Amino acid sequence: MARREVQVLTVPRRDGEEPMQVGRLIDPGNGAEPFGTDPMSDKMLLGGESRRAKFDYYYAGWSNGYTQTKPAGR
Repeated sequence: MARREVQVLTVPRRDGEEPMQVGRLIDPGNGAEPFGTDPMSDKMLLGGESRRAKFDYYYAGWSNGYTQTKPAGR
C-alpha cells in the first residue's frame, strides 16, 4: 500500500480567503496505524472506529463548517 496524506484545513469565512493548513493525517502505507502531525489532527483519528477507518473517512473529504479535509495532492 502506498503512503497517503490528508490535509486538515480551515474553512474560509470570507470571499477571497484561502484555507490555511492546520495539520496533516498520514497513513504511512507500511501497515502501521495512521497518525496526525499535531495533537489536534491526531485526536481526529480517535473515537469509536479504528484509526484506519477514521483516516479513510477523512481521506474521502469532510467538513464541519470550521475545519475541512482533503487528500494531499488533489
